[in-house]
Amino acid sequence: MFKRIERSFSAKLSFYLIASMTVWAIVMFGVFYHYAVLKLERDVDERIWNIAEKSDLRLTTLLRGVEKIPKNMAWMISNGFLDADSIFSVTRRVVEDNDEVFGCAIAFEPNYFKSKGYYFAPYSYMSRDSVITVQLGDVAYNYFEMRWYARSKKFGISRWSQPYREFGDHDIITSTYSVPMYDRKRRFIGIFSVDLSTNWLTDLVDSIKPYPSSYAIVIDSLGNYIVHKREKNMVERTIFDVAEAMSDTTAMLVAKRLAAGKKGKMRMLDNDEDAYVYYMPLNATEWYMAIVCPYQEIYREFFQFNVILWVAFLIIILMLYIISSGTIRRLTAPLKDFAQSARTIALGRFDTPLPVIHSRDEMAELRDSFEYMQQQLTMFIERLQQTTSAKEKIESELRIAHDIQMGLLPKPAVACPKWEGVELYAVLNPARQVGGDFYDYFVIGDELCFAIGDVSGKGVPASLLMATTLSLMRSISFSNFEPQYVTNFINQGLLRSGQPDRFVTFFVGMLHLKSGKFKFCNAGHSLPVMIQPDHSVRIMEMEPSLPLGILKEYEYKEYNCSWEPGAKMLLYTDGITEAENVGHKLYSRERLLETIRNHASSSSKGMIEAILIDVNEFVSGALQSDDQTLLSISFYPETEE
Repeated sequence: MFKRIERSFSAKLSFYLIASMTVWAIVMFGVFYHYAVLKLERDVDERIWNIAEKSDLRLTTLLRGVEKIPKNMAWMISNGFLDADSIFSVTRRVVEDNDEVFGCAIAFEPNYFKSKGYYFAPYSYMSRDSVITVQLGDVAYNYFEMRWYARSKKFGISRWSQPYREFGDHDIITSTYSVPMYDRKRRFIGIFSVDLSTNWLTDLVDSIKPYPSSYAIVIDSLGNYIVHKREKNMVERTIFDVAEAMSDTTAMLVAKRLAAGKKGKMRMLDNDEDAYVYYMPLNATEWYMAIVCPYQEIYREFFQFNVILWVAFLIIILMLYIISSGTIRRLTAPLKDFAQSARTIALGRFDTPLPVIHSRDEMAELRDSFEYMQQQLTMFIERLQQTTSAKEKIESELRIAHDIQMGLLPKPAVACPKWEGVELYAVLNPARQVGGDFYDYFVIGDELCFAIGDVSGKGVPASLLMATTLSLMRSISFSNFEPQYVTNFINQGLLRSGQPDRFVTFFVGMLHLKSGKFKFCNAGHSLPVMIQPDHSVRIMEMEPSLPLGILKEYEYKEYNCSWEPGAKMLLYTDGITEAENVGHKLYSRERLLETIRNHASSSSKGMIEAILIDVNEFVSGALQSDDQTLLSISFYPETEE
């Protein structure tokens, strides 16, 4: 029996054959799956974008046709070619001759036709299969205050209104296109408007079905629904209301991107079902369209094909197993003792006796390998214990150093101090357990003093110099805290510390909390950003200056200005603007300014959180290479309250 197993050792290759084929099949399937998904996504994207563009063209054509109606007919009224009574027939004719038009109103300024009185607005609209013509204006319906009339009159522009329930039929939702009318002397005389029932738009948009359960929506820039067949209360609710009620937070991001006129694709949960959302602006309008496609429907056929492949693969593996199982069972017998020995060794008993092998084939080589493994494991465990002990000691010291460094910063670092008239928020994210970035703030009398800095380099050396800088600043904080004096004092102190290969960028400011007078000094640090009360954003330009710790005789310049009530200042280190993504592209100051502009109305905390979110989205998981620090200060003096 033993000789037969010894002579048939090549049969052991059956096992490796099955394993190799399994790995090969999985790798090939993975490659196929990856590229098939990419190809399918490209095809789906191309198909849906083509459908969206065609629908955009159809919708634009429909809207342009409706818009031409009042524009082409208003001249007759503006030139006085029609009397008051004939205007009723004009509105009726517009509704009768244009299937897509639900209603038409020609509303005039007060007493334009003296015989018709203060209100005169002939209006015709569809009611089931007939056209109803009425006089629209009266005390109960003061059309002069209606948005479709008032806004077009005020701005002198033709515009579409947001959807509203038709006053004559509350089951009908319409959107009104209003065109201002002027007489020959360019005096405003009234509004020529047409109502488009969203049923027309709904039917058109509902025809956009790349997949059976797909659906499309149309909104305006404020998030109001123009078309949404699934949303029953589309007039009362905006897309932001719907997104806020959804469990997937991505829905709100999609809603914001859609309302902002962006074009793109995102994946989200729609009614707890995975779906892709394609969104784009509609040309020549202020409306935006999104197409929702269920993920399962997009990939249904692809998943079915994958199941067939897996079934075929399993059948092949099963056949190979049946063919080679007998041989494999015979070959595994000598390995049982080794398996038992391996389990015992795995429990930590490295001196476990090994089976005696008399042959000189691979089994003997396996035994020698086990014996060598026992020796190496014994040595490895000894070295591992020593290494682990040393590593734990280093990590413990680094944790302590991190806690000490964070303890040097104001506490709590993420809370706004309750100083009257000031909102302050700061965040420091070190690239390692300890780093060289720092910030500080405190009040001396009626003055808020604050600073931010960045030590060159990283790790423990940078953290030591950071602690030195903070200590130097705080040592004179209550004696002569003037920005220029503080900066020069720290510069001299760092030069005396004897670290010529390191320097510190530094910004320090002092704000008088009652008068708003602001003094500051900059030592080679990133220029701060000031957000004015009107939400305009500007960089505080200053003369170039050297960082601290470079030149002994260097004299730093102090600046003075007034801090406008309601303004915010943002200070940051270069770890923000120089954050890299996986493509080694920098976040840049330009993108930071754009993010600040987009959140200029936010609080100090909200702005910093928005910046950190945008930085994280930009780097896309790339390893943080430098410390990141942000400090924002908002000034609201008592006089502003």
